[in-house]
Amino acid sequence: MHLIPKDFLLQLQLKQPLSRFDILIPFKRFNNELVRELVILSIPIYFQSEKIIITGLLKAKPIYAQDWWPQSKSLLLSQYAELKKLPNWGCYYHSFDSTVKTKNAFPDEKKIRSNIKNLDCKRIDWKLPHPFNFKFFTWTVIGQHILYCTEPFQRFPLGWHEFNEDKSSPPNRAYVKLWEILLVQNFFDTKEVSQHACIEVGCSPGGWTWVLAQLYKKVYAIDKAPLAKQLSKFKNIDYQSADAFKLDPKKFKDARWFFSDIICTPDRMNELVSKWLQQSQVTHFVSTIKFKGPADFEFLQRFQQEKSSLGDSLITHLYHNKNEVTWLFKKNGA
Repeated sequence: MHLIPKDFLLQLQLKQPLSRFDILIPFKRFNNELVRELVILSIPIYFQSEKIIITGLLKAKPIYAQDWWPQSKSLLLSQYAELKKLPNWGCYYHSFDSTVKTKNAFPDEKKIRSNIKNLDCKRIDWKLPHPFNFKFFTWTVIGQHILYCTEPFQRFPLGWHEFNEDKSSPPNRAYVKLWEILLVQNFFDTKEVSQHACIEVGCSPGGWTWVLAQLYKKVYAIDKAPLAKQLSKFKNIDYQSADAFKLDPKKFKDARWFFSDIICTPDRMNELVSKWLQQSQVTHFVSTIKFKGPADFEFLQRFQQEKSSLGDSLITHLYHNKNEVTWLFKKNGA
């Protein structure tokens, strides 16, 4: 286990910062899960607060990181003019919180922001493909230092994925998870989804179904509970009252995409998707993995290793996930 050096802020104040480090922004309320994940991965943690974690160099974004700033750099506050030399606009992250006990923590933050071009976080419009392709750098201030990254991981600033929501059409708010998956994650090619049929298990009341019906040629919607009445206007929805775990995948020959937001244990979810991997023509999977308590990283490592042998597999925590993660998968040859 890697201990967090208590003198890291002191190193910054003494003008002796680390030369090689990454920065992670934890998801709100999931800071502890991110720390647990880093410890399991044997990643050294140099500094930790509620809003920012400074680590050794990483090979990939951790599951519970909202944003990842690889190969970050540092400047003294007095050197803030160096930020103006960067080719892109900057997005500031307010990393100060109550756990960081420093005197006059951010004396010059407003002054710095007024002297560089700022890119603010804005709500995202639902549009496929989305036109936003703006290059930017990210920066924050800790102690007497500016920490910045010229190529942050997330496409949208700081991984802040709030949408301009539709508050009247969908039957519940679960649809924002699917918006995030299809628009933000950049994992699937969505150009040809209108040519395919998909199946959604555990669909009621229909938040995901509402999104899928606008994109796919046909939507098999499966649940013992009914769909919301407003979805009856979609003629491409084939609702079937059934138990998702008792379906015969061979009967859905035209389905190429599988969606699941079912509330069940991780092991039960694994049994379900494994059955569809083996017995159906489905090539693309989106499934939530839900936890009753802390995230089961042992299960996630085992699951990821198994599924990676069959295709391109990604486990991530979405901005709109609660105590759960989301699995995205493309079968080999898809």
